[in-house]
Amino acid sequence: MTADLLYEIGTEEIPAGYLPPAARQLARGAEAFLAENNLTHAGVETHATPRRLVLIVRGLPLRQEDRTEEVTGPPWKAAFDAEGQPTKAAQGFARGRGLTVDDLRQVDTDKGPYVGATVTVLGQETADLLAEALPRLTAAITFPKTMKWGPQRFRFARPIRWMVALLGDTVIPFEIEGVATGRATFGHRILAKGPFEVSSLADYEAALQKGRVVLRASERAERISGMLKAASAEAGGEVVPDEALVREVAYLVETPSAFVGSFDEEFLELPDPVITIAMRDHQRYFAIRDAAGALLPRFLCVANSAPEAVDQVMNGNQRVLRARLDDARFYWNEDLKTTLEQKVPSLGKVVWLEGFGSLLDKSERIAALAREVGAGADEQTHADIERASRLSKADLVTEMIKDGKEFTSLQGVIGREYAGRNGERDSVALALEEQYLPRFAGDSLPGSTVGACLAIADRIDTLVGVWAAGMKPTGSKDPFALRRGVLGAIRILQDRRLGMSIEHLLAKAADGYGDRLQDRKTVLDEAAAFARDRLSGHLAEEGFAADVAAAVVVAAGAHPVDARARCEALTALRDAQGDDFDALAAGFKRAKNILKKGAASGEPSRELLREDAETQLFDAFAAVDLEVAAAEKEHRYADALAGLAQLRKPIDAFFDSVLVMADDEAVRANRLRLLGRIVDRVQGIADLSRIAALEEKA
Repeated sequence: MTADLLYEIGTEEIPAGYLPPAARQLARGAEAFLAENNLTHAGVETHATPRRLVLIVRGLPLRQEDRTEEVTGPPWKAAFDAEGQPTKAAQGFARGRGLTVDDLRQVDTDKGPYVGATVTVLGQETADLLAEALPRLTAAITFPKTMKWGPQRFRFARPIRWMVALLGDTVIPFEIEGVATGRATFGHRILAKGPFEVSSLADYEAALQKGRVVLRASERAERISGMLKAASAEAGGEVVPDEALVREVAYLVETPSAFVGSFDEEFLELPDPVITIAMRDHQRYFAIRDAAGALLPRFLCVANSAPEAVDQVMNGNQRVLRARLDDARFYWNEDLKTTLEQKVPSLGKVVWLEGFGSLLDKSERIAALAREVGAGADEQTHADIERASRLSKADLVTEMIKDGKEFTSLQGVIGREYAGRNGERDSVALALEEQYLPRFAGDSLPGSTVGACLAIADRIDTLVGVWAAGMKPTGSKDPFALRRGVLGAIRILQDRRLGMSIEHLLAKAADGYGDRLQDRKTVLDEAAAFARDRLSGHLAEEGFAADVAAAVVVAAGAHPVDARARCEALTALRDAQGDDFDALAAGFKRAKNILKKGAASGEPSRELLREDAETQLFDAFAAVDLEVAAAEKEHRYADALAGLAQLRKPIDAFFDSVLVMADDEAVRANRLRLLGRIVDRVQGIADLSRIAALEEKA
């Protein structure tokens, strides 16, 4: 017999950003609990609205299956005397397990003979297990901020007001902060509060529909998109696409309704990004544009209310938006009284990172590093890099951005707008915005050379400074977004096909810190290892096998373009040769392991060869060595690997018939030199010992 679990945690309104992570945590916790307790099921799903977190598990057995376990007791000598009679130790062990002495048997362990037995563990009722587990799963959900509302210590994002916990049609009884589980859910706070009785999962969504609640975020988002399209058409335009905002707003509402509002046309004198940010970031409104792409003095609001409440809701929204736009217009006009160039000296008064200089110092370091990144560019591009670097942080001291004002997300964007008004070259203005790209995973990359150079330089400079300041990422904490920053630099280097390593750029960035950088070697070593880890992960996300990515990064370092070329060549060889590739890699790993036990410097000598197999390996390696070295130097990795693949059979034969660690010291050293030369040559392209198939065979 199976039944479906419904668990609903009803709360006061939880912030939208808290809900998706909380739902994921609830799902992970439930799956771990089910696996730990051997409870099979037909699927786990979670949902979230502003007033509820919901866990659904379909097809749960009503009771755990009985299972057998092997248990070990006291040493055999302590359990049975010399005549084989059970002692008190044996009797106590049997009694404690519900067994008789006759059920005991001798088992061999690392510590010698011990008492062993097979016991049957009776399964528990699933409802009883859930009554203990669900409160724990609830308490385990973490939020950026929590509150407590009762006399106890329990904390949650918002106060819990009701709970539904049903297994089939049976209530699972427990309490949290005095709130007991039951079968009554509640609907929309205003439109249809309820309560609504739920007999089982089968009628849960029907009850929510009566309560004017759309359970699934994907359905709410789909409804919102349709409403926005229709409402913008009625307003004489089309909604400016913003899928991320649609997803966010879907967690702000339980019953969405879309309304059209307006603002004074005079605000259209502001740059489009300023208007849209005032709408989006502060009010969660959607912009409307005409057929030519120009913004209209209208906006769309998605409210958690009924259409009949439009006037009251919209009047308040319009007043708030006007206040935001008034602030923006004031900042804009104040900022235009001086140019970005005139604002640059003020950067010297703003500390970038305690002990590591000001924003002016940072912009100067960026200039030096950006020149290094763009070393192969033409004269005009170099001049643009220099100019853009100087102005790169100037917008951070504008009225629009400084002091944590409401428009800080416009950094870079507003810099481009001001630069355009100041008469700067288009390439310079564009770079001020592109230096912050990509802002998030999947975001677009800088489209210009100048923007790409600034973006890479800024990220690498930040990595060195923050690492030196002792604020490197730990666990889930990464306050300076170094992981995202390094990944962004990797993506840009690949996109622009810039043939340089992050290790090289880190060293150049360190030069800019001068005496401020203590223990330079440690900082660079650790930061480089951090970058290599990010590159390995990125290559795996691009579709390369994780073991291949790890193998090439060991050889290439954090060199995005070169590492990708090696991945392509190694993947092609692996796909083409199959088992032969595994055999080649196995031979390499065996050679590498032998060298850990002993190695010898210098070149192998043909005169010290004693066996046919080692002579054949020596000759085979000599035949491909120079060719492979040349191919590696010229980055022809497919050719280099093809040459090394010819060593598979000679290596196999060598290990089959040659004793590497021979008694004759000179012969042994010569064999180690030969293996060392081969390992060095292979490892110059990829560390084949990282290939997962080898670990499986070991």
